[in-house]
Amino acid sequence: MSARRRRKAAKRYLVYLLARALTAPLFLLPTSWVIGLGAAAGWLASWIATPLMRRARGQLEAALGVDPHRATQLARAVFASAGRVGAEIVLLPRLLRDIRRYVTLPEPDRAVLAEAMAAGQGVVVVTAHLGCWELLAQRLAAEGYPAATLARRSPNPYLGRWLVARRAAGGLETLNRGGPEAIRGMLAALRRGALLGVLIDQDTKVDSVHVPFFGRPAATPVAAASLALRRRLPVLAVFIRRRADGPGHVLSVSRVPLPEAGDREAQTEALTAVLTARIEAAVRAAPTEWVWFHDRWRTPAVDAPRRPESNPAVRAMLLPLLLLCAAPFDPAAVKADKGPVQMSAQGGIQVDLKRRVGVAKGDVIIRRSDVTVCCDEAEAEYEADRIRKVTCRGNVVIRRPDGTVAVANEAIFQADANAVTLSGEAKVFTKDARLAGPRIVYDINKDALSVAGGTSRFSFDPKGRELPKGLRPCPGPEP
Repeated sequence: MSARRRRKAAKRYLVYLLARALTAPLFLLPTSWVIGLGAAAGWLASWIATPLMRRARGQLEAALGVDPHRATQLARAVFASAGRVGAEIVLLPRLLRDIRRYVTLPEPDRAVLAEAMAAGQGVVVVTAHLGCWELLAQRLAAEGYPAATLARRSPNPYLGRWLVARRAAGGLETLNRGGPEAIRGMLAALRRGALLGVLIDQDTKVDSVHVPFFGRPAATPVAAASLALRRRLPVLAVFIRRRADGPGHVLSVSRVPLPEAGDREAQTEALTAVLTARIEAAVRAAPTEWVWFHDRWRTPAVDAPRRPESNPAVRAMLLPLLLLCAAPFDPAAVKADKGPVQMSAQGGIQVDLKRRVGVAKGDVIIRRSDVTVCCDEAEAEYEADRIRKVTCRGNVVIRRPDGTVAVANEAIFQADANAVTLSGEAKVFTKDARLAGPRIVYDINKDALSVAGGTSRFSFDPKGRELPKGLRPCPGPEP
C-alpha cells in the first residue's frame, strides 16, 4: 500500500472512531431527547449548508407551487426531519429491541405483504428516502421474512461496515449497489423468497429512464422494474411516516400491478412511472419527510417535451446555449470540427482532459443546425456524457434561423441551475420586439424571464426591428 493510501485509510479510520465516540454518549439519554437533539442539529444545518438549503427551497417552490416564504419554512422542516432520521439510525440497536411497537404495521397492510410473500418467489419492495427508511426495512424483517436491501457502498469502509453490522442485527442483509456482485446478490435473495428493498427516488449514476415526478421528467433507476418484469415478481410500494399522535412511525403497503401491454422496454418505463407516481403521492402526504436537498432533476431529459415558449425573447435565449449543451460532448470531435456541435476558433482550441475543460480563443464560432454563437472566447466544462457549463465572453452574438438575435458581453448556460444568463448590456431582438437590460436571466424550470441589475427596456414594433450598428459578423445557422 502506498503512503498516500495509508494516509487516506488512517483518516477514514479516525473519522470512524470520532463517529463512535460522539454517538456513544447518546445511548445514555432517553430516545425522545436524542431525536430532539437530532432535529435541532438538522435545523441548525439548514442555516449552515446554504447551497443545500437553497436547492431544497427552490425544488419545494417549483414542485409544490408554494410561495418563497412557505418554501423556506418547509425546507427548514426538511432539515430537522433529516436530523431526526440520523438520530434514529444512531439509536438503531436500541430501537430494534421493540421495533414492532415503535414502527406499527396496520393489519390491512400486513395482509397485503403476506399475500405477496405467499407465492414464495421473492418480492420487490420499492420505497424512497422518505421518513426513516432504515427503520422501514428493519420492520419488514421483523415480520419474520428474509429481507435484503440494495444500498450505495459507503466511501468510508469502516463506517460502512459499522452500518451493515447494525442492519444485520435486525436480520437485514445489505447488497452494495453496482457491478455484477449486486446483481448476483439480488437474484440469490429472490431465489430464497426474500423481500428485496430498492430505493428509486434519486438521480444516480445507474441505468435510468426519465419519468414524471412532480410534473417534470426526472431520471429514475429502472433496476426494480426490470427485475420484477424479467421474473414476473410481485411488486410492493412501501412507505414509512412519522406518527402525528406520538413517537414512532407507521408503515403503508400497497401492491403495484405489472403492465402487460408493450415490449419489455415500454413496460419497464411504464412500471417505473407508476412506482414514481406512488412515491410522489407519499411525498405529497408528508412533504417535510423527503430529502428535498437532493438534486432530483440533475440529469436533463434531452428528448423530453418542453413547455412552449410563449415569449420570443425567451425562445431566443433558451435555445442557443441549451441546445449546445444537450448533445453528448466529445472533446476530440469538437477539436476536429465534427459531431453535432461544431466549434472553430482562429486562436485555436485546447482541451484539458484531466480538468474536463475545453477553451477556444479568437473569433470563436459555435454552431449547430439551429443556432450559431459567436464570441471572443468560449469555455466549456463537461462531464462524461454532457456539457455542464458553457461560458461565452467578449462581444457575444447569438443568431437563430427565425431571425432572432441576442447580444451581450457574456453568455452563460449552467446545467445544474438550469438557467441561461446574458450580461453586460444584454439585448434580445426578435422580428417585432426588443428587450434590453444589464443582465437578462431565463429560468428554465419556471419558464420565467427577468431583467436584473438596473433599468430594463422592452419595446414592441410589429413593423419590424432595427439591429444595432457595428454588430459583430456572425454567420447564421446552416441547415
